[in-house]
Amino acid sequence: MPKTRGYGRSDYGHGTNAYSLMLDGHARWGEGWRLSGVAQHWGSGEAWLENQYKLELAWREPGASDREYILSGEYTEYNIDVYAKVDLSAPDYVPILPWNSDLILRAYVSMPWPF
Repeated sequence: MPKTRGYGRSDYGHGTNAYSLMLDGHARWGEGWRLSGVAQHWGSGEAWLENQYKLELAWREPGASDREYILSGEYTEYNIDVYAKVDLSAPDYVPILPWNSDLILRAYVSMPWPF
């Protein structure tokens, strides 16, 4: 999609160092319950590029080590405005992507299906 808006692959670089920080953890309680989470941040120079958060709640059925039910969610926010070719307030500015929010929300349910 960015190509149709005048952006090429080489336009997505700053020539600066990039970095990523990640924090994850988990807690177990009761019989078979587990809660885990991950937070990750990507940056380049002084600009943030992406933030991602994941949360997972899992329950393993007592006595059935192969049956685990998982409910998880993911939130990802992107900052691609740092790659804009013109000032964001310019009248001829066209967003790099055609949607207004650079945000992804996902939810998953995983469970065994006996055959």
